[in-house]
Amino acid sequence: MLNLSQLNKKLFFAIFSCCLAGAFHHGYHMTAFNIPHQALIDWTVKIEANQSEYQHATWSMTSSMFPFGAFIGSIFTNFKFGPRKVLFHISFFALLGQALMNLSKELDSLLILNSGRFNVGVSTGICSTASAFYLWDIAPTENQKTVIVFFQFFVMISMVTSQVIGMFVGRVSWIMAIMFATIPLTFGIICLQFCPESPKHILFRKQDETRAMSRLIWLRNSTKVTEAFENMKQEQNALGLAPEMTVKNIWSKKLLLCFIVTVSEQLCGVSVFIYYSSEVLHNFGMRNDEPEYVTIGIGLCMTLGTIIALVVIDSLGPKTLLLISLALLFFATTALSVVFQLTITSGEAPECWLFVTCVGSVLLYGFAYGLGVGSVRWLIILKNFNFATRALATALVQPIKFLISGVLVQIFLLVNISWRYYIFVIFSFFDLVFFVYICFYMPRNKMEQESI
Repeated sequence: MLNLSQLNKKLFFAIFSCCLAGAFHHGYHMTAFNIPHQALIDWTVKIEANQSEYQHATWSMTSSMFPFGAFIGSIFTNFKFGPRKVLFHISFFALLGQALMNLSKELDSLLILNSGRFNVGVSTGICSTASAFYLWDIAPTENQKTVIVFFQFFVMISMVTSQVIGMFVGRVSWIMAIMFATIPLTFGIICLQFCPESPKHILFRKQDETRAMSRLIWLRNSTKVTEAFENMKQEQNALGLAPEMTVKNIWSKKLLLCFIVTVSEQLCGVSVFIYYSSEVLHNFGMRNDEPEYVTIGIGLCMTLGTIIALVVIDSLGPKTLLLISLALLFFATTALSVVFQLTITSGEAPECWLFVTCVGSVLLYGFAYGLGVGSVRWLIILKNFNFATRALATALVQPIKFLISGVLVQIFLLVNISWRYYIFVIFSFFDLVFFVYICFYMPRNKMEQESI
């Protein structure tokens, strides 16, 4: 069960500051245009004089700027200046992107909006990795799993915040909904000023034992850190004996597992729900505010699933959560495939049982994603690769996540016109394939093995 005995107010402040600067704008901008998308489309039609057949292409391009930017940013993971310092300085790049988006409506420029969204994406790609590294380094060993899942919980909270603001503010003024993200990002940058650098980075990279000890004392809020510091020294000595890591010799079953888990997160179709759920539900036959309320419900269910993962991750472990998550995702996407096809075939408004099944399936989908697939990816990467190898492993794995997301976001609206929601059958197939692989090839207790 959830164990918070080693967490203190200073450590929690560092964790909260890191999540505020590194996670909030990640989740917020993923869902920023989901609910108020029609207001955005109307604006682009007005300034670009687009014909109706190009509206979906314009919306897809604007939406995909974020994951494609994150794809570029996630390649840069070798933080020689320390994860906290990188997170602090790159957050200003996110502020620049935020400023461009804030000015785009005033200047009537879609190019500026897309440029700002791309900048925020690049920042997110770097900051998400820096945040995960920093949180893993500063957390006590017994709380590392919990802290990493808490980071994903913060992403979910920011997604729900974005959806709620988009619901009540975005449709009136979508630019006001975008501007809101500036507040927590600025506050997170200020808070990071008062947080120490990772003690492991100072010890391993700078070879400064005195500074590393002082940072560890600050984070533990106690002078009784001898055992923790000795463990760090032992890890440092082990790293000195390890061979230099290259792309050629880092390849292993561990890295393949990280690839599989990362790809499973995207090929379950989560980007469709994050970016386009309100459009999908509207096309299904929901009317008025129903798609928007269900979209918020999806975000809340994702958050609920992540909370449960936060509580049970130590007792159940990553493999069990992944298997439960993928099984539920398979049933949810299969049910949605059937429901959508029956509704399209009838050509009428969905019957009550179809409506209830659709709502139940998308809510189940959100819960299942938050429970496993969306929560444990960073845990698997960080537990399987040590301080010296994690940067290279992440640079190989993390860009795949954002690249697949960007491609799905770019093509879904256009492909769905001809495929008529058969794409959910493809998502179901991948859920089943990844379930079988993880069931047979992911050791249940492998997370506790020695790092490479």
